[in-house]
Amino acid sequence: MNLLYYIAIKISGRNSAGVRQAMDQLHEQYRDRFAQVFKTITVDNGPEFDTFSYAEAWGTRIYFAHPYSSWERPRNERHNGMLRDYIPKGESIEKYTHEEILSFADALNSRPRRVPGYHSQRISSIHSWTRCMLVENHYRLKLLFNLLLQFRFEISSMLSLLGISPF
Repeated sequence: MNLLYYIAIKISGRNSAGVRQAMDQLHEQYRDRFAQVFKTITVDNGPEFDTFSYAEAWGTRIYFAHPYSSWERPRNERHNGMLRDYIPKGESIEKYTHEEILSFADALNSRPRRVPGYHSQRISSIHSWTRCMLVENHYRLKLLFNLLLQFRFEISSMLSLLGISPF
């Protein structure tokens, strides 16, 4: 099964140099596996992607969406919309740290999705949850609390279906 992960990285600026720096970080992190992990990348025609074709040298196929054609990048648009749950529209992303943005992506990856049979990606990414436990900040603790409430609700519902009093 191909697992789909949402990756959110805070870049230094909305220009091609900031995007290049972020892509170089990803390339460094995945090294020889980069083309296996990122088989294709589709970007829009913003000025920050004008020199993006360099990533093809890493073995990844690069596609440029047509102007005003967000339907050519539906997953990206969907996840960017879900990211707005954490960063409201109109609010500057500059006030968030790299760790907070990573925690938002972790939270999005823990949501159940239709493609893997309504399961979340969290089971496959234990390292991410371990990292969540080690880093103490407001957003990760809130996420953990919400997950605990969700599991309590699921267990309570299952017990009720079996006719057992939950508490």
